[in-house]
Amino acid sequence: MPVHRTHRTRRLVAASALTLAAATGCTGGEEPEPGGGTPAQQETTGAQETPSPADASETTGGLAYDGPYDEQFVAELPDHAGQQVRLTGTIGDFVRSRSAYVLTGPAGTDPLLVSARYTAPDVAEGSTVEVTGTLREDFEPPVAEEAAADDESGFYAEYAGEAYLDEATVDPAP
Repeated sequence: MPVHRTHRTRRLVAASALTLAAATGCTGGEEPEPGGGTPAQQETTGAQETPSPADASETTGGLAYDGPYDEQFVAELPDHAGQQVRLTGTIGDFVRSRSAYVLTGPAGTDPLLVSARYTAPDVAEGSTVEVTGTLREDFEPPVAEEAAADDESGFYAEYAGEAYLDEATVDPAP
């Protein structure tokens, strides 16, 4: 075999071995760890992890908020938009069909419209309840013709553009 061909073959084999070593992470003298990467890479990865908002909701059973409907919650409303919350408050008013009602808090707290997943026949106005649902912003009342037929249009119009609780369930407060 000519010398230049043997030298070329050795260079090709050496280049292939280096490529394979780099691809499997066996360069730099550090052994790969079972979790993937080198020890230095794992330390860097672990140090950069930060808790997410989802982690916080795991401590409250998947809820972004679980507590009283009060001034503090109202101040934090934008932070909870689109998330599941559980509120404790008082039923202030119902629509005739009992499919929507108003949750009230301490004096000075604006009432919150609650659009119920199911009708709430077992609770009365003035009852203290726990309401669980998805907090939404910018309520849009039902189409005027539909609401007029139910004689509920005035009830809904009062909350147009306001935050509300959607697909909510209600239980008597413990």
